[in-house]
Order: sequence, then C-alpha cells, then structure tokens
Amino acid sequence: MRIHDVLKPWLARLPGPVAGVLVRSRRASQVARDVVMVVGGVLGPRRPVAREYRSGEAGGVVLPGERRLKVLAVRQETADAVSLVLERPAGMEYEAGQFLTLVLPIDGRELRRSYSLSSTPLLEGPLVITVKKVVGGAASGWIHRNVRPGMTLRVRGPSGNFVYRPSERPAKLVLVGGGSGITPLMGILRTAVEATPEVPVVLVYANRSVEDVIFREELAQLEVLYPQLTVRHVLEKEGGLPCSVGRVGRAELEAALGGTREGVRVYLCGPEGMMAAVQQELRALGLEDKQILLERFVTVRPREMGQEGRLYQLRVGSRQVEVPSGKTLLEGATAAGVTLDFSCTMGGCGACKARLVDGEVVMDEPNCLSEAERAEGLVLTCVARPLSDVTIEQLH
Repeated sequence: MRIHDVLKPWLARLPGPVAGVLVRSRRASQVARDVVMVVGGVLGPRRPVAREYRSGEAGGVVLPGERRLKVLAVRQETADAVSLVLERPAGMEYEAGQFLTLVLPIDGRELRRSYSLSSTPLLEGPLVITVKKVVGGAASGWIHRNVRPGMTLRVRGPSGNFVYRPSERPAKLVLVGGGSGITPLMGILRTAVEATPEVPVVLVYANRSVEDVIFREELAQLEVLYPQLTVRHVLEKEGGLPCSVGRVGRAELEAALGGTREGVRVYLCGPEGMMAAVQQELRALGLEDKQILLERFVTVRPREMGQEGRLYQLRVGSRQVEVPSGKTLLEGATAAGVTLDFSCTMGGCGACKARLVDGEVVMDEPNCLSEAERAEGLVLTCVARPLSDVTIEQLH
C-alpha cells in the first residue's frame, strides 16, 4: 500500500491548515504515522520517547484529586461505542493502560464508573476514553445519551497497574482483547509501537462481527505503518476483513506467540469467560502467570452483593462492627467509628489495602491490586463488599 493511500482518508478529516503544515514539514512516512496518532485522539507534539511516565514510586499509584474536565469531542467508533476526547490538564501524566473514573450524576445519585484510556502518554494532547454501551447499563447509557462536546465531567485518576512501561522492553508483546477490552490495549499498542520499535507486537482481537470492531480503520493503518505490528482478528461470524472464525483458542494463541516464550509479556482484557479460557491456554503453552497481566471491568450489582437486607459482621483487630449488605467494608467501619486507612475511595490508590483473614468479599473492578497481591489475600476496603462475615487485618 502506498503512503498516499494511507494518508488520504486521515488527512481529509483534519482542518486544511493542519494537514498542510504536516505535509510540508515531515517526510511522507512520518506524516502518515503522525496523522494516524492525531486522528486517534492524541493531537499534539510528541513527548520524548525515552521519558518514563510513572504515577508513583516503585510501581505504586498516587491518585490525584478529582478534576472537572471539558469534553472536546465525541467520536462514534461503532454503533454502540464512542470515544470521549477530554482536555488534559497541565502536568497530568499517566501510563499506557491506566483508567479514569467518571463520577456521573444519574437519577439523583452519583455513579462511579471506570473507563480505560485508549490514548498514549507519549504525545501531548487530549485524554481519550472509549465507552461501549451496555444493555441495561445506567452509566454507559447515560454517557451515550447525554455527553456532548463542551460539557464538563467529574473525573478521578488516572489509576491502575495494568500498564506498559517502555523501559521494561519485553522480548515480545502479545495483546489479547475481546470487545471493549481493546480500550486499554489500544493505549498500550499506540505506546509500544512508538516507544519500543524493536519489540514485536501482536494484537489478537475478538468480536462478534466486523461491525463490532472498535478502532478497525486505525488498526489497519497502524499495521501498515509499523512493520513490527501484527493484528489478528477473531470473529464469531466471517465477513468484512481477514480473520479467524470462532473464539480465541490455543491455535490462535500459539500463532501469536510463535516460537517465543522467554521474555514474552501478555496483556489480556475482555469478558471474564474469555480471559479465564485464554489464561488457561497460555499456561498450557508454557507461559508463567507472572508473564500474563489481566484487566477486569466488573461493576458489582445488587444481586452480587450478598443477601439483601442482611447485616454482616466485620472484625478488625479487637473491634467488631456490622456492615449492611451492599455497603463496602470501609463504609461500614467508618459508620461504626472504626478508623481504616483510605484515600481515594474508588480502588485506585491502594491506601486502603488490608489482608482478608477470613470470609468472602466481592470487589469492583478494575482496581489497583496486582495478581500477586490478590494471591496474598489482599483486598481494598473501599471497593470490597462482604458476602459473609469477614475478618481483616490492617497492613499499617
């Protein structure tokens, strides 16, 4: 494919003076890369590729306070997915793969929902989150109906440990996504192809049909422009673009891995069932759990919060308090006068980590707990709701 063919549809979407400056000031191949990144919602000059964007020391997360950010644009990606382009405050930095939490005024109450950034921190310019409309979803439905350019949204974050750090330079980067799970993977992909061009990147992206493929056009252009990138589509029904038909299975994953195992990093985000199956296949193919990073997006609903109207017992040291079903451990403890460490109250900073000694809880996802911390029995009291009587141990 000629560079002109790549450029033409993207330049047509830019203001004439902007496109003209780009064409006059850059070699054609570099113009093409810049235009794809610009139209992807990250308008602005590049940040130095060598610079690291950490949100806390030693890989931790420091959560900034709440901000009000202006919506600069709303882009329709598919029939049921939109990207919100948000202003980026001066000094705000994030890592590829992190998420923002929106605080939304819906039906007289505040709903908090987390959405991954699909933009890259390598470029100055707006933040981009992509929201897929969920059937019966109060927050996603409200966003699709109400958010328009010019309005402001209450935003917390960035947060999360599902991040790609260019300094780590894996031998190979494999991204496996399903549906709207492409969102954090897109931020990682956009960063990796620019910051670490020597690292092969394979994206395995599963959808029901070609109409459901978010970022379809941009992925095709990026694959042309970056020779180290391979995009493999998996669709439930064939048609519209080259793909495998069915679900992501061992054959597709083996093809993505090639002969490489050592030094491979896999980022996995999608429906729970798909992630569990893919993780099992990756283990069978010789990958260790430490090589596989997962991002979950699960909002706890009333039916998942335990028996309605029940009071659960929470034990913290020598204190025992009651936590109503549906309330978080932090809310129950605070109401009873028991002091627990906390900061952000949304699972993003890790200040409220505690060890679950006994009992069962359910947590909103995503949050900042790593897989290793989960395996150690750590929970976040600000997003953990009891499903039984619970005993926790504070870490500080």
